[in-house]
Amino acid sequence: MEPRIIFFELFVLLLVGLLGGLVAIRFRQPIMLGELAAGLAIGYVAATFYSPGTLDSTTLDVLSEIGISALLFDVGLKIHLDTLRGLGRRALAVALMGVIVPFALGYVAALLFGIPVESRLVIAAALTATSVGLTAAVLEETNRADTGIGNMILSAAIFDDIIGLVVLGLITGIVAQGSSSVISLSTVAVKVLAFFAFALLVLRPVATKTLDVIEAICGEKGVTLASFSCLLLLSFISDLIGLDLIVGAFTAGIALSQARERDEIDRAFAPIINIFAGLFFVLVGVNMDAARLIPIVAASPGVLLFCGMLTICATLGKLSCGMAATGSRQDKWVVGLGMVPRGEVGLILANFGRTEGILSHAHFSALVLAIIANAFWGSSMFRKELVQWGKQEGSKK
Repeated sequence: MEPRIIFFELFVLLLVGLLGGLVAIRFRQPIMLGELAAGLAIGYVAATFYSPGTLDSTTLDVLSEIGISALLFDVGLKIHLDTLRGLGRRALAVALMGVIVPFALGYVAALLFGIPVESRLVIAAALTATSVGLTAAVLEETNRADTGIGNMILSAAIFDDIIGLVVLGLITGIVAQGSSSVISLSTVAVKVLAFFAFALLVLRPVATKTLDVIEAICGEKGVTLASFSCLLLLSFISDLIGLDLIVGAFTAGIALSQARERDEIDRAFAPIINIFAGLFFVLVGVNMDAARLIPIVAASPGVLLFCGMLTICATLGKLSCGMAATGSRQDKWVVGLGMVPRGEVGLILANFGRTEGILSHAHFSALVLAIIANAFWGSSMFRKELVQWGKQEGSKK
């Protein structure tokens, strides 16, 4: 396809995504939901008025993959290991509860609908990760980010993102090997653990010192290029050993998380994330293909039923986190609600299932709709509960 066509497609997708994001902000909803809705609209128009394959999906998918890799790199970059160690056991207990329960519920739900094993694993894994971005935004908005409970929720959300990406690594490794036997699973687990251990124990201290030297010689531009090169290299290695590209991107972020130049790197990556991660969410909406989804739902009420069941499993699975938290019953409820919002990692897992042919169109759409529902109502209820909780805390003083 000619470059000018790709440029025009990018213009349309990004513009409509921007408009969707503005509408979402107007109604105090996550920008991601507006971008997804914009993608749904574009997908419906394209399928209704144009022939299939109108979009240059290969080029656009590569660009969106760069954006989502940059986003996961940034998530890893912002992980404060000292803070996580401080909250350690408490946050880890909350996170583990928030991974194990929704995974088990999602797996059983998929099993009841007769879905194949690999699809069950992807669906269950997609329900595990809390959206750090949505949860942090609500905490900032309500001035609760620096409270004890706010730090607990954010740390637990980061922990379960890490666990979710480890699970993604396991699933991609299983898919690459084409087997889910105990031996294959053990081999993949060793690869994942070795990869993370290499990044944390070997690469991190080397990269930290190297960036200091590069900044002294080349300044901020050199730091940006070196960081992006690290992202690309670890993503390549990750894919080479049978894991997903974004596992490598996330690991690269963690490897540079202790660097003195971390704020410079964060600023440099912001434009890439704003443009191309937004493109990813728009394309997820496009690939749901609303024109196909509506008749599928009409012909098969089971799709809506499955979506509803996944939404319930995702919600109950995260509310169970409160049981692992300390404090009053109200504190436990707030922690549980804070873990409900889903977002980036869940959508990445869903999209992985679609692109690898693991999830059918109907199951992919049902999973994305369930993630959207949890992002919408989870962040809304969490915001409302935090305001109420803050009033009660204030009245006690």
